[in-house]
Amino acid sequence: MSASSVPARGAAARPGPASVVAVDSLGPVEVPATALYGARTARAVRHLSVSGRTLADLPRLVEALAAVKVAAAQANRRAGVLPDAMASAIGDAAAGLPRLAADDPAQLPTDPLGGGGWIGVHQNVNEVVATVAASLLGRFVDPIAHVAASQSTADVCHTASRLALLAALDEARLALAAACAAWDDLARRSGDTATLARTCLQDASEVPASLLPAGAATAIGRALDRLATAAAPLASVTLGATVVGTGDGACEAYRVQVVDDLATATGRRLTRHPSPASALQHGDDLVALADAVAGAAATLARGARDVRWLGAGPTGGAAELRIEPVMEGSAYFDGKSNPVVAETVILGALQIEALTGAVRLAAGAAELHLHVFENLGVVNLLDSLDLLTRTAHRAAELAAATSVDTDRCAQLAAGARRPRPSPHTPGDD
Repeated sequence: MSASSVPARGAAARPGPASVVAVDSLGPVEVPATALYGARTARAVRHLSVSGRTLADLPRLVEALAAVKVAAAQANRRAGVLPDAMASAIGDAAAGLPRLAADDPAQLPTDPLGGGGWIGVHQNVNEVVATVAASLLGRFVDPIAHVAASQSTADVCHTASRLALLAALDEARLALAAACAAWDDLARRSGDTATLARTCLQDASEVPASLLPAGAATAIGRALDRLATAAAPLASVTLGATVVGTGDGACEAYRVQVVDDLATATGRRLTRHPSPASALQHGDDLVALADAVAGAAATLARGARDVRWLGAGPTGGAAELRIEPVMEGSAYFDGKSNPVVAETVILGALQIEALTGAVRLAAGAAELHLHVFENLGVVNLLDSLDLLTRTAHRAAELAAATSVDTDRCAQLAAGARRPRPSPHTPGDD
């Protein structure tokens, strides 16, 4: 089925082999002849593209949008809003959206950072699902009246974005758990080796060499706990609340059913948001998660800095840690090995902090009854979580490649400072 059959109004003409003309309420617009989308998507691509990225570049968001559309179709069928056959066709078309995005990303060309509170993204999904559903059903499916029945861009994309973040968070938490285990293993491999503690970068007392890696592992565990706390509110979704959280435009039967259907479609324990109007107005849940992500990244970077510092040398630095080289360290010096993996972890954490700033800025830009800038926060958070996953893998690699130089540690421990004697000892009374 051609893109010309996607728009709700108007007919199509073929000005040339490369394009067709689709019509919406604003009039005719050319779309690629191979497009499954219509006029609304074409307008979004023309006027709202800014970042150089497309919806197809965010597979987790595509998967989440697909799940929302599947659940909405099912709930609309149960509520009597859509006939069984049409609801089934829409659900099947939506379920195939992730595969379509992977095989033919040009069908999801809208910019996730476009203005209008996700409008381009939502219209793109509606039009593509409508075209595919129409081919399955054998008759016209309207992207608005049918695919988007009982929904608004606001509640669909707010819900889908939280699902996408939860999926990204699952992967990040697994990577952090692996990093935690790697630091625990470094502490175990350090054994009873004694070395020198430093405070304010000055020599202090004798301590076990395991003290720092064990501390890093415990800190990563705390970071995981903070991520779990920040993630919990994301499972309360606004689907069914429509545009400003009041549920206008969706019947009660749909609103009662749709979140349960979404939980079934995703395999997640989801609940209706207790205050959907507030959720659609504010981005504080995104800020809380971004801060937890940045905190986890900072913890990884702290461990990497310690390894980098204690591995400095071998002549002019602490040199109590050995870091297995992964590549030549210099194009100038022979035999030089630099702590490049440690520095990669640090750079990843710095980038995450920069992305976190964008999430905060987006939340601060919210106004009145709908937070139309939340897509900036969501996209940057998805990037942060993906970057945290990769950074955590590098941190685990770093811990696995690090070992204690026992001879150097013994040399350092011999020069440790002794604690000042207590002025009060037993028997003085």
